[in-house]
Amino acid sequence: MSDILRNVRLQESECLNTDDSLESFVQGKSAITSEADAQLLFNLHFGGDAALSAFAITGPANGSAPKTVHLFVDRGNLSFEQTSGIDPDFKIVLTASDVATGKAHAITSSRFASLPGFLSSLRTTKAIWSRLL
Repeated sequence: MSDILRNVRLQESECLNTDDSLESFVQGKSAITSEADAQLLFNLHFGGDAALSAFAITGPANGSAPKTVHLFVDRGNLSFEQTSGIDPDFKIVLTASDVATGKAHAITSSRFASLPGFLSSLRTTKAIWSRLL
């Protein structure tokens, strides 16, 4: 499994609800922590077509890692309000063990077989991510 974040175009991508550096996170140098509430929203752009066949994250074992991740494809830069009103293209429910071990979850939706340079959003319901694999 390859790390899809190597293809992220940082100047066009963003993470909402954090003051942490998206660049440091993508480079694996730091974690990302939410500010005001227990949600993060990543809008990621890629340098060319990409495919997502599995999803994994690592995080602390203290209960602050995400439990639910919603994935949206090719919808532009979404806001929290917009993601609340639409069904995700794929939903992943993580256990503490999944996060501690970085367990990969297969993406079964064909919408992720060819991402046209843009994965609209990853919305999480918890505060900290150490690494998205």
